Amino acid sequence: MEGKSGLTERSPDGMLTRPSLVSSFILMPKSGRDMYLDLSLSSRLVEVTLEVLSQHHKTNDWRTIDKESDPLPDIPHLDRSMLTPGVVRGLLKDYHRFVRPKYDIVELDILSHDGIHLRKLPEMRRFQILMACSISAAQKTYKSPNWKPFAHTCREWANDFIAPIICAADADSMKAILLLLVYELADPTRGIIWELLDVARRTCLQLGWNRTASNSNDFTGNEESVSADPVRTHLMCVLREIEGSLRTVSNRPILLIEDMSYCAPEKDISSILYNKLFHATYGTSRIGDAESCPFVGEVSGLLDRADVIADASPASQEIWLVLLATCVRHKQCVACYQEPDDQQGKGMRTLRRKIVRAAAELLSNTHRATFIEEEFVSPIIACSRALISGCSLATAIVKRWTSFQSHFRDLILCSEILTFFSSHWKGGQSYLHAWQTIMDLLHSHMEHRS
Repeated sequence: MEGKSGLTERSPDGMLTRPSLVSSFILMPKSGRDMYLDLSLSSRLVEVTLEVLSQHHKTNDWRTIDKESDPLPDIPHLDRSMLTPGVVRGLLKDYHRFVRPKYDIVELDILSHDGIHLRKLPEMRRFQILMACSISAAQKTYKSPNWKPFAHTCREWANDFIAPIICAADADSMKAILLLLVYELADPTRGIIWELLDVARRTCLQLGWNRTASNSNDFTGNEESVSADPVRTHLMCVLREIEGSLRTVSNRPILLIEDMSYCAPEKDISSILYNKLFHATYGTSRIGDAESCPFVGEVSGLLDRADVIADASPASQEIWLVLLATCVRHKQCVACYQEPDDQQGKGMRTLRRKIVRAAAELLSNTHRATFIEEEFVSPIIACSRALISGCSLATAIVKRWTSFQSHFRDLILCSEILTFFSSHWKGGQSYLHAWQTIMDLLHSHMEHRS
């Protein structure tokens, strides 16, 4: 779509459609083409930011934000014999240190494999070792590109065993799908993460893992044992963690799991609260919309719950950024009015401060995870968190909710994250280009203001 925001909309088959009044992003590739993913939080906040900048910076020279991405470079071929026992042991060790704390899928006895006689192992065991190695190698490519062939070779080798494992539709199938999902988070160049999520959901439904024996219409002793299965509970936690981490990238409903004991309560509550707030603000049901007052009706109750669970986690910080459009588009009313010197009361000024604080903290956490701390980082998730945080701060600066000087460093952090990951997935270049456009307009606005 080429409209006021300068964004371009494409249909699912990659064809340009006629302009409309809302913005969208082309986020992931599929079969050599771009795949349309609906209006995510990232695209909505870019739209809001450009809307604000256009009101303060009059220009007819909009740059198109969605540009044709440069093709990703070919990956050099690596013979499987190069996966020596020492390389395998090192990659499994890195998986245990950096990936397992976040996505605990592979058992410790597999991660302790000595790397010898890999070809003689049972297929499921060999598959898990190869996937763990491919994920570790993919993480290393961010700073050491020479690991890319190792990641690709391990992933292609594991591909030999995928079909029979997944067709079995059992716990091993779910493990395999989750490992494939984590690899896609680490190396999104294949663009199949959404298809894999659908496969995971179908497998979950096939196994009946989304319900408990107590609420099943066809109660059996076997269902009771499945419901109490710790492996099932554990793997469902991982699936929900992956789904929740992608919520700002794609506006997809989360898998309905009736047994709420599967996940850590704080993570589950954050995901549910985020989705309710997103759909109350932007959803087609129009319970609320981006112009409604957030201090009346359902949204007000959701904000009260957000205050209760507020912490420094990215999940909590993302919740507040959903309200950026409301803070921009809602005209002040009695319910949200707040005196200028009221620093602790409930009103629009306090909400704006919470959004600015959450954006700065989310940027800081994402930057630290990317460049300082040794932990699993996904290019898709890091770029999305950086972009929504940067848009929130840029909007706040233009609207004078905060000062440019207070967040100059945060804007640099956003640029560093998006630049670092831009070459690691096709959508990364579009995200970076969008941010560069916003920064150009913001600098012009600040020069005009001074």
